[in-house]
Amino acid sequence: MHINSGVQNYWYYLLTEGGSGIREKDSMPFEVKKIGFEKAGQIAYLNLSAYLYRDAFYEESCYFSIQAAIDLFGEGSFEVGQVKNAWYAVGFLSLEELSTPELDNQKGKWSVYPNPGNQTIQISNPSIFSEAKIELLDYTGKSIKIRI
Repeated sequence: MHINSGVQNYWYYLLTEGGSGIREKDSMPFEVKKIGFEKAGQIAYLNLSAYLYRDAFYEESCYFSIQAAIDLFGEGSFEVGQVKNAWYAVGFLSLEELSTPELDNQKGKWSVYPNPGNQTIQISNPSIFSEAKIELLDYTGKSIKIRI
């Protein structure tokens, strides 16, 4: 049993060890099959090192970890399914989002590499990049000039 810890810690525990139970949010049952420490660690590391930013919320962590799993193991893979199941278990995805391909196509496509960056970074989101307005801020919140 895993108690007295943060939401994302429980997500990681479920992803690593697997588990089933009842969601606190709405009393719905959940089941997560374990993917193991190595694969869960790869997903968490890619999410933390390439996608998340300093002021990110759980929602960004959820969607970016799904993208990290897609990047590492392929869309529709067992690992991606278990990442989604674990986020469902901790209350961040609905039943509809577990099986909706639009989730992968809308939320988790932003890619910033390397993050944090020094001189040069790459930003991509093929689905909306041509329409997007982007403002980059340094760690103090000051706007950074962009050369494209």
